[in-house]
Amino acid sequence: MKKPCRKHTVGDVWCNSQVNDPSQDNVSAGHISVIENGDELRRKLKRLKAQIAFYKETYISFAKLAKRLMKSFEAPWSAGIFADKTHLDESLYYKIYNKDQEEADNRVWSFDAVMQFCVGIGADKKLADQVLASAGYVLTETDDHIAYGFLFTDMQGCSIDECNYFLKAAHVRPLGN
Repeated sequence: MKKPCRKHTVGDVWCNSQVNDPSQDNVSAGHISVIENGDELRRKLKRLKAQIAFYKETYISFAKLAKRLMKSFEAPWSAGIFADKTHLDESLYYKIYNKDQEEADNRVWSFDAVMQFCVGIGADKKLADQVLASAGYVLTETDDHIAYGFLFTDMQGCSIDECNYFLKAAHVRPLGN
């Protein structure tokens, strides 16, 4: 079997040429193993680095989005307002406003904390979905998640205490417990 290797490009597209080599199971036409080809490995690492840079430019983290949302209110939120509206500890407010933005961006936020934040800001369904996605979460079709989604459609703007009262009545685990 002829093993493909890359000799030249036409525009930005690599063209395969054939050389005689013993057959190998992991090599097929148009595929060059990064294990056996250092140039291919470097190209793939370069592409990965570009994809990571693009993702970081276009992705907004939960910390950045939360900070932007808290600043958007007529009276920007303080740690006290944050704790009162979300029933989250003030320390989470300071973690969002961390001086080391990269640390805040890379922090793993709990589903409950993100949900409490969404209820606290009075998010509608679209905004809640965006905030949840920024933290890596999505509401699924479980009964609990449907009830949580109901908070953003039929109880938008209600306090977290009212929402928790409703969740308890619906036999769903309340937020913050």
